[in-house]
Amino acid sequence: MPLMPFKRFDKIINKLKPYILNYLSFTILFGLNLLTFSYAISQDLIHTILGENDYEYLSGHITSNDDGRIFAFSTMRDIDLDRHQIITVYNLMDGELNRLGDEFICSVFFPIGVNSETTLQLSEDGQIIVLQNQNQIISFEYVDNNWRKHGEIEIILEDNESLFSYSFSKDGKTLVVSTVKDVGSSGQNTSRITTYNFFNDKWNKLSDEFFLSGVRSVIKPELSFDGKTLALFHVYGSILPEFDHRVLTYKFENQKWVKIGTSINFYATFDHFNLNIPVQIEFASNGTKLFIGSLGSEFGNDTNTPLVNAYEFQNEDWVQKGESISSSDLNDGFGHTIRVSKDGNRILIASPVSIVDNNINSGAIRVYEFANKQWHKLGQNIYGEDRHDFLGFFADISGDGSTVFAASINNSTNGLRAGKLRIYNIENLTSTGNKIIKSVSIYPNPSSDYIHIANRKPHVTFKILNQLGIEALNGVYDAEIDIRHLSKGIYFIQIEDKSQLYIGKFIKK
Repeated sequence: MPLMPFKRFDKIINKLKPYILNYLSFTILFGLNLLTFSYAISQDLIHTILGENDYEYLSGHITSNDDGRIFAFSTMRDIDLDRHQIITVYNLMDGELNRLGDEFICSVFFPIGVNSETTLQLSEDGQIIVLQNQNQIISFEYVDNNWRKHGEIEIILEDNESLFSYSFSKDGKTLVVSTVKDVGSSGQNTSRITTYNFFNDKWNKLSDEFFLSGVRSVIKPELSFDGKTLALFHVYGSILPEFDHRVLTYKFENQKWVKIGTSINFYATFDHFNLNIPVQIEFASNGTKLFIGSLGSEFGNDTNTPLVNAYEFQNEDWVQKGESISSSDLNDGFGHTIRVSKDGNRILIASPVSIVDNNINSGAIRVYEFANKQWHKLGQNIYGEDRHDFLGFFADISGDGSTVFAASINNSTNGLRAGKLRIYNIENLTSTGNKIIKSVSIYPNPSSDYIHIANRKPHVTFKILNQLGIEALNGVYDAEIDIRHLSKGIYFIQIEDKSQLYIGKFIKK
């Protein structure tokens, strides 16, 4: 018997006007040679869905299709005295939110909280959904206005072996499953990677299995859209809290996985939630673009700065695309969740334990776009609304990059940890256009009274903005700029000259 319809708060806020985000701000982090430019965009909140009861953890998992019109999320409920994970799928069409088919039960005796074992993945067309239910991988297909079981994989485990993770290609045809097995008291593990293809109305196991071993070895697989390229995040180190990590990539050729490119090696620490996955990986553009988000990483640096790096496959190897994207806060969980658009030019990065307005673990989500060979931040951050919201622990961006799903699993607006899902439409209103962005040097830096712009002719107009993107000073540059009246802090100067935009950073002491 189908469950009763899931109650929701779906009041639509139509086209917020004027757009409060119609501003231009930027940040230059010279320590990492990173330029992040914020476009003036609209982030239009189009829907809010609230959990109904205490400890529902609404949107504990969230997944969407290519254009963001179809999305699914999980909710935890007590049914017949047992704890169940419930999956709900919605269709967002012309501003209206309609549920697709009946809700269905995903798991029994499901662990409470963020350390959940169930993951959801939706195909590009939104017609197939795949979930992990204990030692099973189950797929459902939307047929005749309801969800029916599409296929099922029962993972046969050996002694001391457990199902760790899986990945589902967006074309709906390929699944890769990883398991981990303890093989000794020294912490030595072996990870098994198994591939399945869907044909003849069922999931069929391919004969080609392969194994990776190491101390505390775990594998997180990630498939490209077409299921032909595979990335494996492999932990193989031995010393807590830091482990050796690497990302290995493969191409499916002649019915087996063939390694491509060199390994991407780095260090990373366990994340704040002890999930054993301090690194996130995502593919775009049918496996030619790879994204790695690492908590406490050391991509050749001496610091433990959380980083997100993008790579493109060129000349048979992975080449970094743009500079690293980072957070100034080493402890906000930046990169715990990353999601990318299908073309790889837009990326969502979440920091689920950010402190916002003195609210610890409130969380934040940022969206970046690739232009002029750099990553530029789009608009303002999306923030959690209260303490322990953990905004962004689960989040998603649609394949076309137009819709953001921001989940606050611990939000208590409508019940203790009932959860909240906010859906945003992101639309570019203005940008830097075809301007070439260049950095400019400021001296002396820091300064308490006057600054000079290196190698700049006089009589050019300038703007000085604070860290919030608010204009603090403007004028015409004539040998020096008087900053004595500015408050202490970090400022940014912007100079436009024909087709070029010059940006510099200085500190007022």
